Amino acid sequence: ENIMREAESRMASMIDEHEVTVQARQQASVTIEAANSSARQIRAGAIEYARKRLSDLEEQLTEMLVTIQKNKKELK
Repeated sequence: ENIMREAESRMASMIDEHEVTVQARQQASVTIEAANSSARQIRAGAIEYARKRLSDLEEQLTEMLVTIQKNKKELK
């Protein structure tokens, strides 16, 4: 009878541990998905920022090139 109670107690403990493990895995999954979503948003923002800065730089360089070509023609 004592062995039976110990076995039932151990079984209940194992069930509780299993539930804790399942909940921990579910929480980990939610946390990982949130982190991945945040990382995607940050990356998209960084790409958009770089694209904008490069476009601005390209426009400035184009204007400088036009000015240089114009000045070269005036020197001929």
